[in-house]
Amino acid sequence: MLCGQFNAIDKGYALGRLAMRLDQKTTSRQAHHRTLSLFNTYIRHWKEPLHESTQSLLHGHQLAVECGDLEWGAYCLAAHIQFAFLQGKRLPDLQATFDEHIHWLRQSGQKQSIQYSLITLQVIDNLRHSRPHPTWLDGQYYQEDFMLAEHRTENHKTAICLHHFYKALLSYLFGEYQAAVRHCTSGEQLLPYIGGTYTYTFYLFIAALSRLALIPASPHKEHAQSLNNVAKILHRIQRWAKHCPRNHSHEASLIQAELCRIRKRDIQAMDLYDQAIGQARDNDFPLVEALACELAGKFYLSKNRPLFANSYLEQARKGYQAYGAEAKYAHMHTTYPTVFNAAVQPPAPLASPHGLSAPALYSNQAIDIASVIKASQAISDEIVLERLLGRLIQLVIENVGAQRALLVLKRGLTANRCFSVAWHSMTAISCRSNSLTT
Repeated sequence: MLCGQFNAIDKGYALGRLAMRLDQKTTSRQAHHRTLSLFNTYIRHWKEPLHESTQSLLHGHQLAVECGDLEWGAYCLAAHIQFAFLQGKRLPDLQATFDEHIHWLRQSGQKQSIQYSLITLQVIDNLRHSRPHPTWLDGQYYQEDFMLAEHRTENHKTAICLHHFYKALLSYLFGEYQAAVRHCTSGEQLLPYIGGTYTYTFYLFIAALSRLALIPASPHKEHAQSLNNVAKILHRIQRWAKHCPRNHSHEASLIQAELCRIRKRDIQAMDLYDQAIGQARDNDFPLVEALACELAGKFYLSKNRPLFANSYLEQARKGYQAYGAEAKYAHMHTTYPTVFNAAVQPPAPLASPHGLSAPALYSNQAIDIASVIKASQAISDEIVLERLLGRLIQLVIENVGAQRALLVLKRGLTANRCFSVAWHSMTAISCRSNSLTT
């Protein structure tokens, strides 16, 4: 409650750790799995990387089985499935593993835990296999109309909230932004029923992106309210990122990038898209990494920069394919036909003076064309020479991965030749004019 509802994350985490220490001191191990379940589901991810919670939940499940506590063993397993999907490496591997978990859950007879997990598995199946309606949760694991009616009959509000969350996630990924916002809104009043979990934080992340995606096509009078809602979510995610950047920094950066796109702050948007991509990769969230690449590609398409757009969209397509989301991979072809179905092939590599092939356009060794456009816009934005030099040197450092750069420019032809000097390091920047005697 302290972490999820009152945002007293430090206090909540400290109390959770205290509970774990006290539990370790008890001679009986009959309740240890319950402590693990509560700590890892509602507390740990606020301060530690998500994979720490997912692994510990599996351990809690094993301990519960050894004690014969099927109820709490099911709680651990259902939470593990929710979290592992959001940070999954490969969907085919996850689906095979989760099928085994579902088999155990069915034998345990824990209906609510089964329902949570079946929704997740249906989402994975939708992402893996192309179907006429990829956002419909109808398949071998789940039938959305029947199951939602059952959840409502049983007043199972947690399941109803998760139903709307996963519908919003699929709707957003497959470009049905109005449906995504509708499902986010429908589940909003039920968020306390998943409060404290990592799924709750991801729900808000998708809600912010969905609202931002609708802004360009919505009436102007609605923009202020939408931006205000997104700003509130961003503020919360930024606060969470301070406590655990490994779980939330990529989310904050991607929302900020989309905000800058809406506000036409193009250079900031470029930097933030790249930042979100790098953070998602470093933080081990492959789905968010591929999504950030796709959003960056859409941004460059809107700026009529097809070369830049193609590079990011190709990276996104490969990311979805590596993740195992073959349905989303196919969706990229239908959404961006001019990019992926064009007959024009990329130019052949150029020969170097040493007889070696030059790097291809999209290789990691190719010229960073995004840096070129950033530099050109920096020139157009700045009219003060010193600030312009500083920005250009900073772009050079970012592009080549250097720690420090120094630029010396000749000015004039007097006896005491005048030079403009600018230097930049990772921690300081200075621009000045000096008179040097030669």
